[in-house]
Amino acid sequence: MSVFTSVSIQELQIWLQDYAIGELVDLKGISAGITNTNYFVTTKNDNGIQSKYVLTLFEQNAIEDLPYFIDLMSHFAAHGIPCPRPIADKKGHCLHMLNSKPAALVSC
Repeated sequence: MSVFTSVSIQELQIWLQDYAIGELVDLKGISAGITNTNYFVTTKNDNGIQSKYVLTLFEQNAIEDLPYFIDLMSHFAAHGIPCPRPIADKKGHCLHMLNSKPAALVSC
């Protein structure tokens, strides 16, 4: 399994408090991958509608190296190019630290 950095449900619940994506329902490690740690994250909004995301913890990149790539994915997604869309928190930020690693949440 390619989960190098463990994230508990409690840690993720705290981390997600800054996001307006609903309540955490499920967290599941993704076995595919070589460099980064990835999880499927499922949330449920107040209407009971579930949404699925991918949480990536960047194992070998510094947080200051990542805005270009996050901004590029956001630009592509906004212009109809099928790719994951970075999810911004309530303050508009897409990159944060989680368990001492840069982390981003993207659409699935």
